[in-house]
Amino acid sequence: MMLTPVFVRPNDTIVQAFRQMHKYGLRGLPIVDTGMPVIGYLDWFEIIATWLKANWDKAGEQ
Repeated sequence: MMLTPVFVRPNDTIVQAFRQMHKYGLRGLPIVDTGMPVIGYLDWFEIIATWLKANWDKAGEQ
């Protein structure tokens, strides 16, 4: 049985990546470029770090 590949593109948002990971129960996703070569990997730790940085920066502005 073939499964549909799950991936993100470099211009996808963190929210899009999170939704894909949650929908398919994944801990990470390959990042693919035009032509489908894998150019990176995004995992939960990267998403959490990005969220923390964004919210930490906002807290400092208040």
